Amino acid sequence: MGKQFEINHFAVDGEAAKRVYNIFKESHFVKSQNALGLNTQIEFDYSDGVLRIEERTDAISLVAEVLCFFVGYDNFYSLTEYYEDGVVQSYDTNDDEGRYFVRPPKTEWEKQQQEKLTKRADEVGGDIPF
Repeated sequence: MGKQFEINHFAVDGEAAKRVYNIFKESHFVKSQNALGLNTQIEFDYSDGVLRIEERTDAISLVAEVLCFFVGYDNFYSLTEYYEDGVVQSYDTNDDEGRYFVRPPKTEWEKQQQEKLTKRADEVGGDIPF
């Protein structure tokens, strides 16, 4: 395996956006960029009632954890890009309506993984044992 990291994009709107912005701008977590010894970089901006956050990390997304705690999973939008050796391998999104983020088309890696699953399913008669 090569060097893996992810870029997480978040958007919070409505009443929670200003409140979470105030929490973020004063937090040790954001000011230090390395509060827990993790390789994490965070940039954020609040304008027009929307808080936008970008987090680059090679660990678990701590921003997602913070947002889940302060606003709840269903009250923010996200797009995650998963990288290996500088190349996007796959995407995840939490924005079914496409309000702030639209999932890009499948990557070659995702297509290859789907092809492997389909081939394996055919080999075992349609069921993939888990």
